[in-house]
Amino acid sequence: IRLAFANQKSSLAGYLAKRLSAEDREWVKRWQYAHRRPTDALSKSWSKQDTPLVREILTHTCLRLARHKPEQAWKHWQEIAKTHRFSEQQAGKVLQRIALTGALRNHPQAAQWLASVPDHAVNADIRQWGVRVALSDGDWKDALRWIDELNATERNAETWRYWRAYALEADGASGDAFTEYARLAGERSYYGFLAADELGVVRGHHCVTQHDHHDYPADRFPFAYETQRDPLSGRSDGILRRAFKSGTAPYVL
Repeated sequence: IRLAFANQKSSLAGYLAKRLSAEDREWVKRWQYAHRRPTDALSKSWSKQDTPLVREILTHTCLRLARHKPEQAWKHWQEIAKTHRFSEQQAGKVLQRIALTGALRNHPQAAQWLASVPDHAVNADIRQWGVRVALSDGDWKDALRWIDELNATERNAETWRYWRAYALEADGASGDAFTEYARLAGERSYYGFLAADELGVVRGHHCVTQHDHHDYPADRFPFAYETQRDPLSGRSDGILRRAFKSGTAPYVL
């Protein structure tokens, strides 16, 4: 029956309850009611009992509510957490669901909810959404804090290396940002090119040119618009190489 509810199969739970005692069947009916009408279930008299089964049902209730109404789930959870002895695992699951739903929906309280998730329930999704929400809110210090909490694999991904440099620059640490951009700019990738472009911004210009940064000359392979051949590697490339091949290259002044 627990597995049925965990897999959102409340009708199956009712079928499996047929062989239970009358009292147990009644509790399964209450659980089904909570599954279908979570907000109403939280006002029922039986929900005030602080027993292991009621706590299990209320956890399920708040998880259901958090899927569509995270703000209501947060409000109700704050109330029942004061009167019921939920386990750390139960609290972590509910707060994690509220935070992720809020982040996905760009809810104004998303940052608060993400910060409320206990350490044992913080996973890669929580950490990465913490960075995204902080960046969206323009909270550069919080963005840097979340990035620092990423594990080594996540933190070394080009995405987060770039946004760490961006947050550093926005927070006034231009020197550290330049170092981060310079390390990433050597990568032949989307974020590598973004970093190369940002190098000029860090030094107070609007674009990178051969006069500004000799490590990234705009008239040399592979940073030139036209296709050039690298005498060392023998490779040919250019920013507009594919566009020239397809006949869609823009007119560059």
